[in-house]
Amino acid sequence: MTKNPGSKERSDQLGRLWWLVDAPLFSDDKLIDKFHDALVWPDLCDEESQSVRKKSIESNFSADAVVGGNAEVDIPLPSFLKWLGPKLDAEAKLSTAYARDKFFEEADTLVGKVVENSERKLIEIAATYMSDFADRMLFVDAPGGVFKNFRGDVCDNDVISKMLETAPRPLVFIDAKRDSQILPTMIEMEDGGFRPAYKRFESELFGRGEIVFPSDENKEKTKEYWEKLKQKSNSSRFAMEVVEDCCDGGRIGWIDFRMMFSNEGSTLHLHASPAGRYHTGTFAYNFVHRGFKFGCRIIGTLKAGNSVNILGIYDK
Repeated sequence: MTKNPGSKERSDQLGRLWWLVDAPLFSDDKLIDKFHDALVWPDLCDEESQSVRKKSIESNFSADAVVGGNAEVDIPLPSFLKWLGPKLDAEAKLSTAYARDKFFEEADTLVGKVVENSERKLIEIAATYMSDFADRMLFVDAPGGVFKNFRGDVCDNDVISKMLETAPRPLVFIDAKRDSQILPTMIEMEDGGFRPAYKRFESELFGRGEIVFPSDENKEKTKEYWEKLKQKSNSSRFAMEVVEDCCDGGRIGWIDFRMMFSNEGSTLHLHASPAGRYHTGTFAYNFVHRGFKFGCRIIGTLKAGNSVNILGIYDK
């Protein structure tokens, strides 16, 4: 059996996305699973779970393997995605179950399972975009405020609005530099109850009535609001404490942030859904505080309103 490529080879193949060969600080498993299913559309799943196709696949699973046998598919694995696993055209893009010959005296077949987790699916999502939807991969530095595609072309609001009219939605890669402020805005706890974190900033950093959260329609007032918060809340420790105090030992269902997107006051709305699976400190200390001190990297899907559903967060 051919040896699977090591991390060095995988990171070389990913190019500027080398940082995906790492354990993420946070990953939204459910969102990744659903997005992976919508994008890759696997026809085959593990025999031990609900099987979409009850047909066996017998092959030597390797980088040069041809997936075929009883599955009625005979398509070589593209060299670009060799290290990801079988990628098949049309009827079966990915098999998550396989069988390989057992090299003993008996002629039995050993049934195995491909290692599958959200981190690998996230890399496969990125690789699928690189292969099929490169124009829908957007890169941005924060602060910086300019989206660029894989070729380096600037994508303004009109270009992005056009992208959002068809699927798949743009996949965004955010490189947050050190000193990039990440401010919590709203939290819903896993056991219920909303915690408006932004009100803590208003009450503790400003006098009564000095600052009022504007409507989203008033873009100039919105920029002015966040610029004022940026100037006042120049300590990431305070933002960290806001998250901790709002949660008060409970588990976070979902949490929203505003990241300073440009030096002119525009922001990027970030939405994360830990669904109670992560400690508060993952977002309070590691994301908000440590992300400010050292920076971080974020991969997510872009939606209207300069807003991102976070798929994964990676440390620097």
